[in-house]
Amino acid sequence: VVVDAPTTTIYAADFNVKGQLMETNEDIHRHGGVLDYELDRNVINDYNSLGQIRVRQEETFHDGTNVTTTNTQTNTYDEEGRIIDSIDLNVTHGFLPTNMEDPLPEGIENLLQGGQQEGLPEGEYQREQLTHRYDIDYDPESGRERGYTEKVTSNENPDLTRITTRSNIDTDEVGQQGSWTDLIEETGKDMFNQFTTERLETTFELGRVDTFTEHTYQGTQQDPNGLLRITERLGTTYSLEHGLEVGYEQRLTEEGKVPPLNHIRTVTREEMDYNKDGQETTYTETTWDNNTPDIWETLNRSDVSYNNGFLSRYTETTHRESRNAANPVETTSIIEHDGFIFDQLGRIVQDTTWEKDIYGATFDHVHQQQFDGNGRIQETLDHQTRHKTDVVTRNHRFGITYTDQGDQKSYTETQHS
Repeated sequence: VVVDAPTTTIYAADFNVKGQLMETNEDIHRHGGVLDYELDRNVINDYNSLGQIRVRQEETFHDGTNVTTTNTQTNTYDEEGRIIDSIDLNVTHGFLPTNMEDPLPEGIENLLQGGQQEGLPEGEYQREQLTHRYDIDYDPESGRERGYTEKVTSNENPDLTRITTRSNIDTDEVGQQGSWTDLIEETGKDMFNQFTTERLETTFELGRVDTFTEHTYQGTQQDPNGLLRITERLGTTYSLEHGLEVGYEQRLTEEGKVPPLNHIRTVTREEMDYNKDGQETTYTETTWDNNTPDIWETLNRSDVSYNNGFLSRYTETTHRESRNAANPVETTSIIEHDGFIFDQLGRIVQDTTWEKDIYGATFDHVHQQQFDGNGRIQETLDHQTRHKTDVVTRNHRFGITYTDQGDQKSYTETQHS
């Protein structure tokens, strides 16, 4: 139960002469705990000759992030009045961070190409995603969805089409979907990836997901000798002040018979905090890996700030400690991200960091990256300057190719020091 997250809404509506709801406007103020932001939401409806909503357009402006999200949904109905086909165009428009003017250090090549959109003013970004849901199937007794096919395209990866066929949806008595099977096909330039994800055994706490299990494998049927990835959410904690997630425990398992594989990682995230706009800021994450069973790794994320809804800086401190008294190990490393540049699709194309390794050496690092039409990284440039020495290293990786599953298959790399 959320005990201290009040929401104040001012609502207005317009109807036509037929009594149909044509337009609504809501001024929403969410405040409670750390949250304090306002939304301006406007909805416009258009009806078919049967009085069903044919087109619904919802535009929402978030005053804290300066982001406007516009969703336009076009519906087709069956003879029983249920939606059997819908097309959703989701457009996110906002402003890039205002602190991206930091010049590149002397001698660093500028790779910041691509991600620019014709007709979009400098300093703004826009993402567009088109989702077409069709072949929607309903249970004849309950009338609830039990399957559909969904096709997604985006201007972030214009060469990629993702088709998800969801089946075997199981819905409980209060309408919560607890299990389903997704067959996912990703088709892009020089790639085709097909895999299945089965969601099993979802439990809910006050209508929010508490635990679940997911199995993922290549193809349409699990190969008994192939790789099986298992994700288990073992528990989730929500804030009583604002209702957002503040902690969870998750186990990630990779299993295979040929060759034998049993790799397990347990991740526990705690002390998750948020800024006033509801964006995640700090947390502590502890990881145990059966590859190194005596080592516990704790990552602390701190000093987080946002600018126009984008991360502008944060620090990650990683502490690794052995709990084997006979062979003690204790190391600490630090990475301070203090300068990002984003393209007009809102993707990171440059990351400037100060780093301290486990031996105490410090250096400055500038990382640049470009993307291909499938949304994968196609070129990187890394420039490192080690403090208290004259050592400067430049790594340029290009011609990157991938397997259908997204693993790097080949590349060319040049290094200068």
